[in-house]
Amino acid sequence: MNRRDFIHTSATSALALTMASGGTKLFADEPGQDGPSGPPVNCAVIGLGAQGQAILESLAKWGPKKTPIVMICDTFGGASFLKKSTSLAPSATLVNDY
Repeated sequence: MNRRDFIHTSATSALALTMASGGTKLFADEPGQDGPSGPPVNCAVIGLGAQGQAILESLAKWGPKKTPIVMICDTFGGASFLKKSTSLAPSATLVNDY
């Protein structure tokens, strides 16, 4: 058995066990409906590339009272990256060294 077959078999087995145990809901609801429960969790994002921007957008949908973004870090200080990031998380501190 090679690595690809092992991962495929493991993922299929995990999905089957989840579905068999009544876990038909695999993904969370849309952000903004009820939001996470409990106290807010301070968040930081390292890297403002495509994936970092997607993470910032997802966290911003929950709102600053549920998931406050307190710090953004990127060694690349491109103006376009910083402009969009500061618009999504205006109260976040910008740093270039995590």
